[in-house]
Amino acid sequence: MQVGQYIWRSCMHKKLRGVVSCIYLANAKRGPVVSSPSVAGSDAYCLALGRAVAEWQFIESGLTNLFFAAIGATNESVSAAVFHVPSGFNTRLQMVTAALKHAIVPSPWVARWEVIAKKLKKLSERRNIISHGITAFDMSRSETERFFLTANFYHPEKREDVFDHQIGATTADLLEMAREFLIAKEELMAFSNYFFVEIRNGFPNGDELPPLARGIFPEI
Repeated sequence: MQVGQYIWRSCMHKKLRGVVSCIYLANAKRGPVVSSPSVAGSDAYCLALGRAVAEWQFIESGLTNLFFAAIGATNESVSAAVFHVPSGFNTRLQMVTAALKHAIVPSPWVARWEVIAKKLKKLSERRNIISHGITAFDMSRSETERFFLTANFYHPEKREDVFDHQIGATTADLLEMAREFLIAKEELMAFSNYFFVEIRNGFPNGDELPPLARGIFPEI
């Protein structure tokens, strides 16, 4: 298939079995670079992509548990149904923030949550790359960057210049996303776990947040 300067084909040839489905890129002006994606490169890319997706899912579940604690949920099934009516992550994030602000919560806890929420909102923009991107392969890139995730080719407002080698999330970029998601998940879970105990007991420590709830973790 060719659209403008883009030429691509799905990697479905018999010789390419074992390789993730991808858009094979070439530039119509410079001519195609004849080569095939490697299974090893495909596996490394898929492992990084899967790791990022897996880490993000714990952020989603952690946010749900924090919502339960903030509203004092007595029926988690009903609360979960309400919380998941909005499909967007940012709307759910706003729901948690609203619940925290309207519960009887000391201001330092709200302030700490706003820091976490701001970080999660920013990370969700990176998560969207994973959710809505498409895998491409360009032999002209360096060996570890030939597989990459880019915006949907058919979206007129989001299409990227994929022949710019700075564009797209490579295997290394995806591993970095997974690392960032993991750190954010640890911060969210620590805050949520301590918040659950404190709000249940009426915040006996007042404005004082435990170090883990403030995101201060001991070095291992």
